Amino acid sequence: GQHFLLADSLDDVMLQIEETLLQEKRPEPQDASIRGSGAEIADLLQEYGTRVDLAQGEELLTQGTRSDHLVFLREGRLRATVTDRNHESRIVSRFLPGAIVGEIAYYAGVDRTATLTAETVSTVIRIDAEALDLMERTDPTAAAHFHRHLASVLANRLLTTTRLLSDAEL
Repeated sequence: GQHFLLADSLDDVMLQIEETLLQEKRPEPQDASIRGSGAEIADLLQEYGTRVDLAQGEELLTQGTRSDHLVFLREGRLRATVTDRNHESRIVSRFLPGAIVGEIAYYAGVDRTATLTAETVSTVIRIDAEALDLMERTDPTAAAHFHRHLASVLANRLLTTTRLLSDAEL
């Protein structure tokens, strides 16, 4: 049979489709991937970071501001929007629990490339330079694991961007 989605905007339709796909792909709690690297990173961030609770619609990071931290999403959903020169905003990404965001501006030492807003009530763990310094001093092995994880996140985002740009040229 045919399926129809009714919504106020194309973005709302895409969000509904994305939610359906994510629910189908989300691993069960007993899945080894939950107990592996992701869980270790979550524990590490919980120990060294600062918990921040966000209300729905609350802005977490603002495009164009200086970066002094990155965040790990523990609960909820975040939306990244980019505002262009014509002051038009568009959603460029959504993040679910387990995502690390803000790492590009943090590591590159540049202004935030997007605005990050809580789409739902959310909880993040904020990691700043002092927290990373403390981690490196007290547990160098864990810090190396964390930086390797972030390098993997950055590499995957670069790969995705490269593929999108390559597809757009066709």
